[in-house]
Amino acid sequence: RLINKEMVTVFFERNQHQLNSAQRARLRSVKETLRSNPDYTAVITGYADKTGSAAMNAWISEKRATAVRDYLLAQGIPKSKLIINYLGDEQSLSPNPADRKVEVQYLLNYTVEE
Repeated sequence: RLINKEMVTVFFERNQHQLNSAQRARLRSVKETLRSNPDYTAVITGYADKTGSAAMNAWISEKRATAVRDYLLAQGIPKSKLIINYLGDEQSLSPNPADRKVEVQYLLNYTVEE
């Protein structure tokens, strides 16, 4: 079951996928939520806007989602509590900077098989 009320979003500059200090600070709440709610699993979804090719946008959205997952792994969150997903520019209608993002949502009582 998806828990929408606690979604966290981090935004990226055009063609960027590495986390800066502000993004890492924002993701600390994800770490704390997962630690204080052992029944939660994070769904990490990367997105891109329409400024590049579909292939480039799929690649950058995957890199963004992977950067978030890797940060959370480095913070001690088990891999079994993290799911990555990336949609490229599938949900973008324009070169909108707000579409350059990663969203983290939570599932209740779901564990990834390692």
